[in-house]
Amino acid sequence: MLSKNNLHELTRKQEPKKQRFAIKKLTVGVASVLVGFTFMGLNASVNADTVPSANNGEVTPQAEPNTDKSTADSTKQNETTLNSAPVYTTQGQVPDLDIHSLFTPDQLEQDQIDADGEGTSLTWTQKPDVSKIGNTSGIANLSYPNYDADPTTNDQGDEVYPLKNVSVNVPVLVRKAEQEVKDNQVKNSLDIINSTDNSLVAHYEWVGTKAKNDDEEQPILNSDSVSEDITHMLQSLGFEMDEGSYFPGDITNFGTKNKVATMFVHPISADDQTSTDPKPVIADDPYFDHNGNSSIDNVNKIPNPANYIGNLGVLPQGTKIEWDVAPEYDYTKDGDNYANPEPTNDPSIKVTIPGQAPIILSTTPNGMPLKEIATLPDYGDGTLLLNPDNNLDLGDSVKAPTYYVTNLDSFITKYLEDSGEEATPDNIANFKKSFKCEWTVNPNTQQAGYTFGVFKYNDNVGNLVLFKVNPKLVNNSKTITRTISFTGLPKNPAAVQQKVTYTQNGEQTYVDEPIAWKSDKNSWDEFVVPTVAGYTASVNKIAAKNVNLNDGNETVVVTYTANSHDQVINYVDKEGNKVGNSYTVTGKTGETVDTNIEENMPEGWVISGEYPTKVTFDADDPAAINVLVAKKETGTTTPEVTPSQPAQQPGKSGENINVPADNKQVSGHIGNDQSLTSKISHHVNNTNNEQAHQLPQTGNVANEKAATLGFLFAGLASMFGLAGSQKKQH
Repeated sequence: MLSKNNLHELTRKQEPKKQRFAIKKLTVGVASVLVGFTFMGLNASVNADTVPSANNGEVTPQAEPNTDKSTADSTKQNETTLNSAPVYTTQGQVPDLDIHSLFTPDQLEQDQIDADGEGTSLTWTQKPDVSKIGNTSGIANLSYPNYDADPTTNDQGDEVYPLKNVSVNVPVLVRKAEQEVKDNQVKNSLDIINSTDNSLVAHYEWVGTKAKNDDEEQPILNSDSVSEDITHMLQSLGFEMDEGSYFPGDITNFGTKNKVATMFVHPISADDQTSTDPKPVIADDPYFDHNGNSSIDNVNKIPNPANYIGNLGVLPQGTKIEWDVAPEYDYTKDGDNYANPEPTNDPSIKVTIPGQAPIILSTTPNGMPLKEIATLPDYGDGTLLLNPDNNLDLGDSVKAPTYYVTNLDSFITKYLEDSGEEATPDNIANFKKSFKCEWTVNPNTQQAGYTFGVFKYNDNVGNLVLFKVNPKLVNNSKTITRTISFTGLPKNPAAVQQKVTYTQNGEQTYVDEPIAWKSDKNSWDEFVVPTVAGYTASVNKIAAKNVNLNDGNETVVVTYTANSHDQVINYVDKEGNKVGNSYTVTGKTGETVDTNIEENMPEGWVISGEYPTKVTFDADDPAAINVLVAKKETGTTTPEVTPSQPAQQPGKSGENINVPADNKQVSGHIGNDQSLTSKISHHVNNTNNEQAHQLPQTGNVANEKAATLGFLFAGLASMFGLAGSQKKQH
C-alpha cells in the first residue's frame, strides 16, 4: 500500500487516450463540497460568462428557458434528478457545463447517458449565484437520446431516438480570483474530485498566451513533470485515481480557448478499513523518498510526525498528529554517511481524530516498523535537506524553494568538493547564483489543510515539500446603535441608547470563506417617550425596528415644546365686584411676562394696595389675578400704592388665590426627575379688614371708615362756625 508501484501504474495510464474521467457512481446528494485537507495549484478561474452586477453586487439566480429544439421535441421531460460533481469557479463568473466533468463513466453507463450522442446537451435552467464567495448550487437540464424508447425513422432512413430530459443538481464552489486573465491569454483548469463524498480535493490553474491556432499550442511551464508531480502528490495525500480516470494530457498545452478537465479519485484503502472510514497509516514510501534528491531534515531537529503519515488528505479536519515516542539518533558518521541511520529507539506516532480515542502507530499496514522508515538521510550533506515542519497561514505567499532548504551551504560545499572544485566563499557564492531552483507546482495557501509544493533544482525534479496551511480564526463584532436624545426642556434628560450586536466567530478554511454573523436580538425595542408636565413631545413613542447587519447607527431627537398659558387679570372693588374689563396676558411654560396692570387700569379707579408687575408660568394654567382698586375721589389726595415683588405660588384655573406676605417660592417636578421652579405672581383680593394701608403723606395708619368720619366731622364744624358768626352780626 502507498508504494511506488501505484505511482508507476498511474504514470503508465498517462499515455494519450480519449479524455474521459471516471469514478464509481455518485450516490451522494448535494453534499458539503469543502474538503478538510486539500492542495491546489496555480491561480484560479474557469471559462465562464461574467455575471452583471446588480443590487450592490448581489445576483439573483434566474431561471432561463431551454430553447433547444431537440429538448422541446422530447416526449419525456425531467423524469428524474441527478447529482453531479462540484464545479469550481471564481467570483462573478458562471461556469460552463461539461458532461464529462460532471459525471463519471460509471454513472454515464449505468444511466445509459450517451455523452457524445446526437442531441445530447447540458444547459443551465437556473444559474448559480456567483456574486459571493462560498458554496452554492445551480440546476441544469441534461438532454440525451432515450435508447429504451422506440425509435422513429427520419427522411434519410436513419433511426432517431426521442430525447430524455433529467434535472441535474450542480454544486458550485465560488472562490476568490487570484490572477487576471488578459485578452490575449487562456486558462487551463484541472479539478480533482473525491468520488466517495463528492468533494474537491484539489484545483489547479495555468494561465498563458493564447495559441494562434490549434496546431501551434504551447506547453505550460514545467509540462514535462506536472503530471507525475500531481499524481505523486495525490498518492502522498492518500488518494488514487478511479478506474477509467486518467491525467488529462491535453491540459498541459495552451490552446486557442480555455480548457477545463476533471479527474476522479478516491482514498486508498487499507485491508482493515473502507475508503469511507479512513484511518491514519504510516507510509512505507514517504513522499520525500520520491524521485528527487532531497529528504526531510531530521539531523538538526525532530521532524513533524505528519511527514510519515501516508494519507493526510483523507483524515478529518481537526485531526491531531504528534509523537507518542519521538525518534532518537546516533549521528556518528562513517565517511560521508551516518553509521547508524535508524533511530536508536522504537518511535511511534499518536493520531487523534476528533471524537475518537487516540490511535498509536508504529508500523505500516504491511508491518514495516517506523524505525526503518524514519532514518537519517543516506548521503549526509550530499542530500538536500528540507525543513520538516512548515506552517503557513491562510492566504500567505510562499517563498522561494531554497528558503525551505536547511543545509544549502553545506550541500553546495559537498557538491563542489565531489566535483573537484575548492569550496571557497567565492565559489559557493557563484554556485548559488547559477543554482536554478524553482517551483514546478506551487503550494496552495488558499485553502487550509496539508498541501504540497514541488520544486526542481538544476535537472533534479520531483522534490516535494510538505506544508500545513492553518485556518484563519475569525472573531469580529459589530454594534448598531439607536440614540434617542431630548431637547426643549429647561434641563434635558440623558440620551437613551438602544443597541443590537452581531458577532462573527469561526474558522475560515479557504480565503474569504463567509462566516455567518449572529445576534441574540436583532431589533430595537419600542420606546415610549416620557411625558413632562407643561410640555408637549414631538412624538409619543418611537416604534420598534428590525436591525440588519449592514444597517448604520441612527439618532432620533425628541423635541419638547412648552405649552401656552393664559393669565386672566381682573379689577375688583372692596366688595369683590368686578370693575371694568378683564384682560389676558399669554405666555409659555417657564416664561415670565409683564402683567401691564397699570396700563389697563379702568378709568376713574386707582389701585388700592400691592400688585404683581410680572408673572412666571408654571406647568398648569394659572388662577386669575384679582387686583383691588378704589374709586378715585375728586379733590382728595389719592393714596399711593407700591408695585409688589412677584408672588410665587401656583394656583388652579379660575381660583382666586391669596398671596402670602412672605411671597414664598413654590417648586415642583416636570416629568422624569425634571425640576422646575414656579414663579407665578398674583395680586390677590384682600378681604382682611384688619389690614391697613399706609398713607404716604403722614405715615399714619387709617382705614376707610376713619377717613370718612374725619371728613364728616370737618364738615359739621365748618357749618357750626358759620352759624355763630351770623348770630353775632345780628
